[in-house]
Amino acid sequence: MNESIPCQNVSTLERAVSAGLGGFALARYGGRSVFGTVLAAGLLHRAATGHCAVYQALGVDTADPSTPLLERSSVQLSKSIIVDAPPEKLYPFFTEQLSRLASLSPEVLSMELLDSDRSRWTMRTPVGRHAFESKIVEKVENRSVRWESEDERFPHQGEVTLTPGPRGTVVRVAMNYHTPGGPLAAQLSRVTGHEPHEALERTLCNLRSLMEAGELPRSNTHPNSDLTGKEIAR
Repeated sequence: MNESIPCQNVSTLERAVSAGLGGFALARYGGRSVFGTVLAAGLLHRAATGHCAVYQALGVDTADPSTPLLERSSVQLSKSIIVDAPPEKLYPFFTEQLSRLASLSPEVLSMELLDSDRSRWTMRTPVGRHAFESKIVEKVENRSVRWESEDERFPHQGEVTLTPGPRGTVVRVAMNYHTPGGPLAAQLSRVTGHEPHEALERTLCNLRSLMEAGELPRSNTHPNSDLTGKEIAR
């Protein structure tokens, strides 16, 4: 009796990324961690077969080129924090002062402004650096900013809203992004400390500390050590 062959529901690019992530996980955790070894095996199987059981259960098919990648497979992220500062003091961080915002994120290695709305970011990932361009597509002064990136490996879109309240401004960031390696890659990101949810939370906490105390937390690991623990002009 012939066994049915699982249909391919993972794109060629995702298979290549899964192979790279699987090799990385195997080299780093293979034989030293049961979870890491299983994770590596899952990524390598995903790369070899082009099939993802999680995608199948969710009805997702990133191998279909007729549909934009974000519509085929995406992860939603949302974080909020209250900052004791008015919206007009926070709004510039997400528009003309993106370099200041970038300096608050542990995952951002560099950021280059290309024009008033476009910027180029280089981020840390579990398998090394990744650069992409981002574009602001909508701005409502002192209220909200919406951006998107059509990067082929990491397409994403997001919005920050600033809502004044009795204890300060509620800063809410919502993102919709695609993880090239799928659910297993998301797990690897969590294991290696590059998980987007945690990175966003640290960035928002740094923003609050900067606005309320004028400095970043001394205990926080940060790629720009010149900023850590120093007074910064508001």
